[in-house]
Amino acid sequence: MRVLVVAEDAQGRERLARSVEAAGQDVGGSSAARDVMRAVRDERPEALLVESDEGAAVLRGLLERARGAAEAPLPALLLLPESSVWLHGPLPAPLMPARALPSSQRSEGALRSALAAIAEGSWAGPPAVLRLGALRLDRQARVLSGPQGEARLTVSECALLGAIVAAGGAVVRAEQVAGALWGRAVVDTHSRAAIRSHLHTLRRKLAALGLGEVVVSLPGVGYRVVLPKEVLSEQAAGAK
Repeated sequence: MRVLVVAEDAQGRERLARSVEAAGQDVGGSSAARDVMRAVRDERPEALLVESDEGAAVLRGLLERARGAAEAPLPALLLLPESSVWLHGPLPAPLMPARALPSSQRSEGALRSALAAIAEGSWAGPPAVLRLGALRLDRQARVLSGPQGEARLTVSECALLGAIVAAGGAVVRAEQVAGALWGRAVVDTHSRAAIRSHLHTLRRKLAALGLGEVVVSLPGVGYRVVLPKEVLSEQAAGAK
């Protein structure tokens, strides 16, 4: 598998290239983030190996540029700082298909295993489509479907709803929502206001599709999805 190495400094790219070769994969060139489109067009890699300490917006932009220049799907392996919340939960949907590892494991067996899984096609990441009763969320297309039609979601709305729905009814804390939106589990006055704003517009879209009250807030605790009564009844009947 040809792997394009992306890192900001030349020495970092050289170290990563050696790690890729040690993992038994081919190095399909290297690039700084600003040159990634040209590198993808010239080298035609089958995967990306990106080392970055940036937040969601920067990584999202980098992957969008790289994948826009690719002729085929381009999975990514992200090497992130040990402090990144993405190492302990699902990556934001706009980054998928991707997998995250701590930067400290760039020369360890975890890197070899992750690259091998991508090469073999045995790692596909979390599901692109989430379902909850009549709710259907396509996280790649950012399309939300319900009993009364479809709606296009913003990147932030999709990440927010995806994080809550993927929990399957379990409580999702504000820190987890912040991690899904921005890559950092920092919750302050600004981030809480931003979450409330995204949730307000998201609930309007849910209501317009006949999915009102699907997402509930638990003050001081977090957020969760509530299955409609008819779905709960069907599940109870099926369990008998």
